[in-house]
Amino acid sequence: MSKNKSFVLSDESVNTYGLNIRVEGDKLLADPVFDTEDEKGKEIAGKVERGFLKMASIGIRIVATSDDPKMLLAGQTRETVIKCRLREASIVGIGANHNALRLYDENDNELSEQEIIKLFDNPKTKSEMKFSKQILGLLQLSDSPTVEAIESAILNLHDEKAQAVADKEKAETEKAEAEQKLKDIADKEKAEKKEAFDKELADAFKDGRLSESIENPNSVKQSWENLYDKDADTTMATLKGLTPHKSASHQDLKDTSTESAWDKRQREIEKKHGK
Repeated sequence: MSKNKSFVLSDESVNTYGLNIRVEGDKLLADPVFDTEDEKGKEIAGKVERGFLKMASIGIRIVATSDDPKMLLAGQTRETVIKCRLREASIVGIGANHNALRLYDENDNELSEQEIIKLFDNPKTKSEMKFSKQILGLLQLSDSPTVEAIESAILNLHDEKAQAVADKEKAETEKAEAEQKLKDIADKEKAEKKEAFDKELADAFKDGRLSESIENPNSVKQSWENLYDKDADTTMATLKGLTPHKSASHQDLKDTSTESAWDKRQREIEKKHGK
């Protein structure tokens, strides 16, 4: 017969630990030895050799368990066996069946299904499910809530929190949009007021309300613009309140298109004598 095949007795996929027969990576392995002089042994050895039997199951005695969340798989509700004593190993066709893994007590008596459930029904786990009246009140639970009721209450809290976060984000978005609209309106009004002031300032220089200094051109305009930046409404009102003023040259320029020859002569005489 060719070289014996190795069987996986345990690995990390089920979070169990056993005696170290031979460890490769996270697997506990064992090499079978067959009694080929026995017909049944020879038959089983042949099935293993030809690949018809590929699995093994073990019988263990539980030494220690743990409810540490790090030791639990997703959906696992009972404690994990973290230490056990290997009692026997068998070659089977399908390992994952009801009798594939047998548990034994300290006297090597096989445990019944009810005894197994009782073994994992740890009182410590039950005591940890007790909550204060304050917590029960917040979760709106009875004094002795079921696991389903607790899960439902926690899920409701999660949903309420998610909805509150979504509502807050929506409110913040709407607030930002409203503030932007108000800013756009204010910016538009400010631009329109500045445009109106620039026109009024230009008109003031045209109608004589204002005049620039010969020594320092644009200084008067700059001064009014500075005043506007400090107080737009007051500066605009002041500028509109100025009285148009005509220079001496404007007073001398009278409309002579309809003036008679006599009136024209009289005006020249008055001008000559300084009247």
